[in-house]
Amino acid sequence: WKNLVKPLKLLEELKQQKIIHNYRIVSVYRGKEANECSRGAKASKHLYNHAVDFHVFDENGKYYADDDLTIQNKLCTYWRKNGKKLNLGLGTYTSNRFHIDLQGYRTWGHNYKGNSSACLKQ
Repeated sequence: WKNLVKPLKLLEELKQQKIIHNYRIVSVYRGKEANECSRGAKASKHLYNHAVDFHVFDENGKYYADDDLTIQNKLCTYWRKNGKKLNLGLGTYTSNRFHIDLQGYRTWGHNYKGNSSACLKQ
């Protein structure tokens, strides 16, 4: 569980900086079978409990609309500004679902490949 301390602190920092308002963690540790079932990478950081997948909600606890890219843009800006020094991996799956870990500076999007990351398209 000690591996999760840094990503969890980063989530709280993102909330304190008002980059995200509310979040719900949906995945941390995954065994090999669960990782394969969720289409996780073979060397997924979830296998070692270094990663957090989470959903974000607005200040009223509601999901953002599918076409509302506000949080995605804020997270991408944060990644571009701080990602290298933090060694931040950021997955941008939808406008409401994300992945963070501090195990390598990289980004990816909905198809789990770097070229689909919203952070590289801005």
